[in-house]
Amino acid sequence: MRLNGLDIMHGLCVVALPCIVGGCAIHPLPEDAAPLNTVEIVDHVRCEMYDALRHQFYLMFFYSESAAARAVARDIKARTDRPLQDFKDKISLLKPVYGQRLKAFAGTTIGYGFRFNITESNIAKSELNFGLPWNPLSNLTLKAGAGIDKKRANTRRFFKVESFEELSLSTDCLQRTLDRENFVYPITGTIGLEKVVDDFVKLTTRGAKTASSDAKDVKNFSEQLTFTTQMSGSLNPKVKLSPLTDHFKLADASVELMATRIDVHELTLTFEVDKGFELKALAEAAPQRRASVIQELNTLRLLDAVERGGRAVVVP
Repeated sequence: MRLNGLDIMHGLCVVALPCIVGGCAIHPLPEDAAPLNTVEIVDHVRCEMYDALRHQFYLMFFYSESAAARAVARDIKARTDRPLQDFKDKISLLKPVYGQRLKAFAGTTIGYGFRFNITESNIAKSELNFGLPWNPLSNLTLKAGAGIDKKRANTRRFFKVESFEELSLSTDCLQRTLDRENFVYPITGTIGLEKVVDDFVKLTTRGAKTASSDAKDVKNFSEQLTFTTQMSGSLNPKVKLSPLTDHFKLADASVELMATRIDVHELTLTFEVDKGFELKALAEAAPQRRASVIQELNTLRLLDAVERGGRAVVVP
């Protein structure tokens, strides 16, 4: 069977197009390119936060210094399959200052603000050249081309709010392994939340002030993380045929295929611990802290929109 230039070019396109646009989607989503979908990413972040809180439990028992408290610390670290609820009756082994902090932080509210933005672009261009290159009486040539440029974008924004106690006593994250960073798609790997929680605790508990004291300790803490992953690829197959002298025919053909995808994942974390460590006041103010966290996330979103050059809409 004899193949002409168009047959060859068609074959090249059939092979090349799936390679270039294999990740295309009408509705771009993280799972098109990442190992986790949106729900799994949220669970993954929460479980890393859970591990960070569990580490704080470990530190409190470890630095309580008694043999019994350190034995509990070793169990917390080694038995990751055991829920923290199992160690609740061991709080009496803590130093008084750690016991007070543990009860105070139980009502601390965590706010997660997620923003996922995905942009896909696909470009396909083709060029065909016809002519009679060996005809001495004619220099007729004809060039034909076509192209298509497709772009799609998707943005997801949502909040999640929970307390330290709700997360630390949850069993959702038991026996999960979260010890790897993902440099290709960072939001699906560990992102350093243990250090974030550790800094928050240290900043908040300097002096462990009570609400009645002249406290100037940190009571709100926010951190915004942005991860950008850009993927691109291109192919440029070309066919050049031997010239013929008696027919006006295809001389050469080429196709240019390009695809890009940019995934931007933003995570805003906000902690609200209220004014101090008076346990009764902390319990009474829990609903207010939850509302304060949501307000803080909205404020950060507004500031982010202004920084991006967008227009801010103020609702009275």
